[in-house]
Amino acid sequence: MPQRHRAGRRHPRRTRLSPRRHVALGLVFLMGPLGQLSGTQGVALVGTVSDSLTGDPVSAVRISALPDLFTVTDSSGTFRLNGMRPGDYQLQIHKVGFAGRRFRLTVDNALSGEVSLGSIALLQLPSQVVSLSGQIRSSRTGDPVVGAPIGINGRPAALSNDTGGFAIRTINAQPGELNRLTVRRIGYKALDYDFWFAEQDSAVQLALELEPFAEKLPEITVEGERVVIGGARMAGFNRRMKFGLGDFLTRQQIDQINPKEVTDLFRRIPGFSVVGDGPARRITPHSGSCPAAVVYVDGVRASTDNLDLLLSPDGVLGVEMFRSTSQLPPEYSIAGAESSGCAVVGIWTR
Repeated sequence: MPQRHRAGRRHPRRTRLSPRRHVALGLVFLMGPLGQLSGTQGVALVGTVSDSLTGDPVSAVRISALPDLFTVTDSSGTFRLNGMRPGDYQLQIHKVGFAGRRFRLTVDNALSGEVSLGSIALLQLPSQVVSLSGQIRSSRTGDPVVGAPIGINGRPAALSNDTGGFAIRTINAQPGELNRLTVRRIGYKALDYDFWFAEQDSAVQLALELEPFAEKLPEITVEGERVVIGGARMAGFNRRMKFGLGDFLTRQQIDQINPKEVTDLFRRIPGFSVVGDGPARRITPHSGSCPAAVVYVDGVRASTDNLDLLLSPDGVLGVEMFRSTSQLPPEYSIAGAESSGCAVVGIWTR
């Protein structure tokens, strides 16, 4: 529901930007042909309302006989007000955009039936150009709300600046016509502000407040397998594995193989063999020109004759293998492995 409240105050039902004056173009005592309207059965007032300049009928005009009777004109400008009991009444005729009229009349108990008021002319008020400005702040902290889109009567009109201020320079409006100002900003409740301008208004200022709110997001569950990257030392290993040159074993794959010795990892890798017995086992590529692979442990070249003495399978985080110098990444080429012409094995530990 839109908020309708006075600028600078919160939650009254409706606001007026400035005091409104009742415009009475004529205060008429209904006498002459009407005399004193009378009737024990109640009197029905009938008549029409027209535009004083064009003579066209005016629909949706409110005709009220205070304290508690009212009706509205139909599309032909005709109205009928039933139930006028004996007594004094103030007849008010009103429609937004027209100057209102008032009549005072008395109904006595001498007459009944239908009494015609004839045609009542209303003067249409010209549109006025009004400027509207103001400031938007948080109702909780008082801080300015920056970058809030502001619309008026369904159309974009302004954007609040770095102090929460805004200005709408020219608004064509009828006095008394209802307008709606809308303010939207992520993180705040939407504000719909209904108001009307009085005849004397030319520049109006507003102080508006937006109520912050925290939007509850739906719960997000992320599922995945645990990946051990071994900190910054493993960044290069993970990057090379992403590019896909060479063969790689992760900690998870090592757990699946469940090797007794480190060299057992290479028995299942195409292009590599393990030769020798006991601690002297070596990793040998299937290349006749290279008796043993060049091995690096944590980036440092190591001996290939005692890997099972040097390392245990539980302490290995990852293994990378390159069968030829054409697969070698720059890191190993710089280390001198390229000049050896052999396959390269990189072992990374916890």
